[in-house]
Amino acid sequence: MSYDNASTYFAGHVGVGQEWKLANGNKIEGYAKYFYSHQAGDTVKLRSGGILEFGDVDSHRLRVGARYTHAVGGSGELYAGLAYEHEFGGDATATYQGYSTPSPSLGGGTGILELGYRFAPKDGRVSYGVNLMGMTGQREGIAGGAQVTWAF
Repeated sequence: MSYDNASTYFAGHVGVGQEWKLANGNKIEGYAKYFYSHQAGDTVKLRSGGILEFGDVDSHRLRVGARYTHAVGGSGELYAGLAYEHEFGGDATATYQGYSTPSPSLGGGTGILELGYRFAPKDGRVSYGVNLMGMTGQREGIAGGAQVTWAF
């Protein structure tokens, strides 16, 4: 069984936070973020001739967390954070020939641990960073990244 399809996807998030400065350039940050995403459904015809219909999927997540940042030298920062994220929806539906298929759901809670390093030379317009994030609960896994930012 195979098929080819395409559907519209969009996402966005909004957040608020507060940062408290500590001694020696260290800081603690508390934050809350709301994430929304939408993937439109689609209908596809299988090579066998069967019809498979995918429903729209809307995801609503709320993340609450805190991050501790330790100044390293004059231009670097090490940080560690803990967060809890709750998925309020995310049910995916599909039907085949009019019959419902099992519907996976992303609903539930996830604990998040993040570690990272940022480096921003004082007289430069370029900053660098690496990060690692581990998740457990409804979503599980490890993610990492590297970032280079140029400000003008």
